[in-house]
Amino acid sequence: MRETLPSPSPTGAVSTSRLEAMLLQPADLTGLGQRRVFTSSGLTTQSTPQLALCHDPVPVGAHELANVIAQSGKPGGVKVFEVVSVFTDEAAAKSSYDADVANAKACPSYKGADGAARRIVGLGPVDEGAGVEAVHYALVAADVISGDVRTYARRGSTTVLISGFGGPPTGQPLLVYQADLMRKALARLR
Repeated sequence: MRETLPSPSPTGAVSTSRLEAMLLQPADLTGLGQRRVFTSSGLTTQSTPQLALCHDPVPVGAHELANVIAQSGKPGGVKVFEVVSVFTDEAAAKSSYDADVANAKACPSYKGADGAARRIVGLGPVDEGAGVEAVHYALVAADVISGDVRTYARRGSTTVLISGFGGPPTGQPLLVYQADLMRKALARLR
């Protein structure tokens, strides 16, 4: 299912069809039969709220958005959420990426808006090749069994967040699975 919403804001340089092509495709998400896509070529300054962590979300440089949610449909199976943000320039993408990584470093443990205690575990760089900045970490809450694992990268004027939980269909650890998905996601940016 594909959802495209009109935007009252100015339109960015990337078409909605190109934004959709930048997302992980069904062939990239083997075993994840349920998939929902959103794209908008309208420019926004809203930051990705999931990356604010213990801080309030703040506006970032103008960018276009696309995301996909995919899941296996099996109990305990993986659910993957990808957000692609295409900024109007590389400096804005770098600034947003740096702020999001700084949030992860500044929030080793905190209480979310829902009052639940959360911890950042395993924050570290990921080698995704030349010209790419990337980190990953797990967001652990006491009441969540598998936690929320995040892999976040920037190449040029584009940032990509892959967040997920549950058991990957490949049986490998979630961070390893997501690092592989990130390589596929970054290849789609070319």
